[in-house]
Amino acid sequence: MDAWISREPTLSSDGMSVSVREGNPDIRINWRLAFALVVFAYCAFMIPQLPAFRIIVGDEPVYLDPAINLAEGTGLRSSAWWQHPSETWAGNVPLHALVSAGWISLGAGEGYVANRLMSFAFFVVALWIFAETFARTLSGMRSWQPALFAMLLLLSLYGSAISQGIRPDALAMLILAGWVFFQSSDRPLVRVLSSFIAGFLCILTGFQVALALMIYFAAIAFLDINFFRRAGEAAAAGAGFLAALVLLYWFYSRCGVWDVFWNSTFGMQANRFEQWQGLRDPVLWATTLVCLAGLFQGGATARIARAGLTGGIGLALIFFAIMKFPQYYAFFALVPSCAVAAAILPRLKPAPMKWSLGILLGSSCAISFPLVCIMTWNNWEARSYSRVETWAQQTVRPNDVAFVNPSAYFAVRPLAADIFTNATLKTLSTEERRKINLVIIWTDREGPNTSYGEIMKYLPGDWQLVSSYEATEGLSARWAKLAFLNRLSAVSPYRFTAYRRSEYPSR
Repeated sequence: MDAWISREPTLSSDGMSVSVREGNPDIRINWRLAFALVVFAYCAFMIPQLPAFRIIVGDEPVYLDPAINLAEGTGLRSSAWWQHPSETWAGNVPLHALVSAGWISLGAGEGYVANRLMSFAFFVVALWIFAETFARTLSGMRSWQPALFAMLLLLSLYGSAISQGIRPDALAMLILAGWVFFQSSDRPLVRVLSSFIAGFLCILTGFQVALALMIYFAAIAFLDINFFRRAGEAAAAGAGFLAALVLLYWFYSRCGVWDVFWNSTFGMQANRFEQWQGLRDPVLWATTLVCLAGLFQGGATARIARAGLTGGIGLALIFFAIMKFPQYYAFFALVPSCAVAAAILPRLKPAPMKWSLGILLGSSCAISFPLVCIMTWNNWEARSYSRVETWAQQTVRPNDVAFVNPSAYFAVRPLAADIFTNATLKTLSTEERRKINLVIIWTDREGPNTSYGEIMKYLPGDWQLVSSYEATEGLSARWAKLAFLNRLSAVSPYRFTAYRRSEYPSR
């Protein structure tokens, strides 16, 4: 064993490895064991909770429907997107649809739990890759530091949210984790090739992922002695972006739906002042304070801290300024912020400041994910989707052509002859709308494509109320005094009303 003689961090010649030697290495346990214990505890707790930890929201059927159709052999199309169902699906995340179709074809099936499990698997693998990179670049680390990184991320308010639903963000995290890992290689060719591949895949996974990759590049630049040595990797990533755009333009133009893809990516006009939840994560701000404290330590610690601030709170603010920063984007900033906080916390001086920040980190974790768990458990029965499925079996007939709120999609799809949801309704012809004989809405929800009044503008005729479903009917929260925690979740319990057509007006 090397004698650990230095207490000051130093950068290695490759600019990516930070050597901090302190303590007695003979008493350290393998870091993978400490990290695995943390991740195993998370998996053991979360996997059984996947069916009801989060209620089904619109994005899940919207992103999975084209994958289901592709896996069934009916083509890359969707009856849940902002285009006609007969057209080639031109959503803003094509790679996720292809990967999900492969997952379904391998035997996972079309159910929401099995496909949430894919996101969960991607998240866990990505977390492990980030930890491997952490260990590769931080020489002489304590064995608990990668575990601390995992705990900060997993116990944050929204850091692990992407592991609990069907969205492309877990795939994005996996792509970014692979790129960061290969960027720590001492082989320039590996770094260049990985940058090209990551740039290519980022565009196919969403333009926001490409933006995150560029910000990560800026963060890594702070770890480099020579900024310009990263120019080759940046150029390769840019070439990957361009190659993916050319491919998408060729394919979607050939299918006549390039305008749909463009509008899906840039034309939805997300209101960032309504989708800023990621910025309220206590762990993000606590780790930011640790990074700020690291700036005053000087040397390599300050350099690492600048990387954490750029990829952490800097990324969050850039995302918010350009588009939005909802809870499912929080991981973009939390991964670098938590990693850097775990890396530099033991090096902070004086000791009272280090311990104070450590207590702050622990406190921010205690009021984040654990409180979400308590809120979920408090309303567990009301979040049960099996009760929705039972209601749908009593409401839907085999020959029904249904237009449904996206949250009812997975309950109705196996039962109805055909199903439509979301803005697809506006693209249907009059004859296609005539065939819709069942409408299921989210009770009392206002807005385009959701309220009864808006939907019936496109579906004239006589409609009769069939039945309704109220998730909280006959149920009460376990602890009524904890109802204030419900504000941690922006979605209320399931509430559906079903209407059946009794007559279509004669011409």
